[in-house]
Amino acid sequence: MTGGSPGGATAEEFPMTPYSMVPAGRAWLYVPTGILTLQRRVGGATEQRVVLPNQTTMEGDNFILMRARGGESSRGGRMKLESFISDAGGLPAPFTNADSSQLQSAEDALGPYFFISRMAGPGAVCVLAVRPVTGAARLLPQGAGAIDVMMRNCAPGDQSAALEPIRAGALGQTVATTARGTQTTLHNLSPFAAPQGLAQ
Repeated sequence: MTGGSPGGATAEEFPMTPYSMVPAGRAWLYVPTGILTLQRRVGGATEQRVVLPNQTTMEGDNFILMRARGGESSRGGRMKLESFISDAGGLPAPFTNADSSQLQSAEDALGPYFFISRMAGPGAVCVLAVRPVTGAARLLPQGAGAIDVMMRNCAPGDQSAALEPIRAGALGQTVATTARGTQTTLHNLSPFAAPQGLAQ
């Protein structure tokens, strides 16, 4: 894993820059369970944060955080996980003391992704998951070659259910916008590469 914020933004700028609400149909990736979509631009970096429902007693928000990056991304550049987490304000509860050595890997139709899981009380689990998405989505920001994705999701059920929003069945869809400004899907994205420093 390597440091360095994208687009020339400093680490201090990220926590100081507020998000603005945008219509759900403008989310870069398909998040069918999203209840609120936020966006901000810091230096040359653009981020979106989609708030997910939380039906558990675990503190904090469930979310999917997406950061667009370009340049080397289209040529196979890797996700800079440490700077991504740092710029996001650190790891969310209950993962504040976790480190990359605890990440498990899995693979679906779109390639590998990496995650940590914690129990969130009886019949519930929390997951922290990361993966970079490459390829061309309809609403991918201009000039972006990839979107780095981080998710915290505490949900009733098992680990598999909690990971569902970041798997290929959701994020592997190309986004289109309905007449009402909500999301719909067209077709699958291309496979993606592993985060730098975590590839097997």
